[in-house]
Amino acid sequence: LLRDSGSYSYSVGDKITLSNLKGVAGHNSVQFDNYDQMPVLGRFLFGCWLRGKWSITNTNENQVISASYIDQRKHAHTRIIEVKINEIKIIDDLYSRPSKFTLRWHLGQWPLSNCNLTINSDNTIDTQDKDLSQFSLKYLKMENGNCITAKGIIENYTRIVTSIHFK
Repeated sequence: LLRDSGSYSYSVGDKITLSNLKGVAGHNSVQFDNYDQMPVLGRFLFGCWLRGKWSITNTNENQVISASYIDQRKHAHTRIIEVKINEIKIIDDLYSRPSKFTLRWHLGQWPLSNCNLTINSDNTIDTQDKDLSQFSLKYLKMENGNCITAKGIIENYTRIVTSIHFK
């Protein structure tokens, strides 16, 4: 359903492409103010390593995975993934001083005729709910390299909920 750039991509390409693939822009994550969470110090060397927390909970009805971090600029991100039989829900809680954010979803082999993807927020974001089963893979590649983005501004806290429903 979702993919990232993969480590093989780090070895070829121009400087801007490599920077995007290695950084947060090449992954299914949130970027604050157009910065990476960890500064690049060398080809495979990063500084200010994140110290995150995570947990996994299983019930009869679903599995819940939670992870969080605070970066060097004091932006905090908590991601909760709830996996059910007919839905995957991804909840991103963002805490920050006033700043911009970009959430990216790099799509795998879309369209999938048996599911759709929606993005909602308690804040105004620059995106709209999309039933991706309607779109061709060609259209999505033309749109943004097979990537969907949601952009907005955080005042102190914003919650973004991405749901993938299976029909």
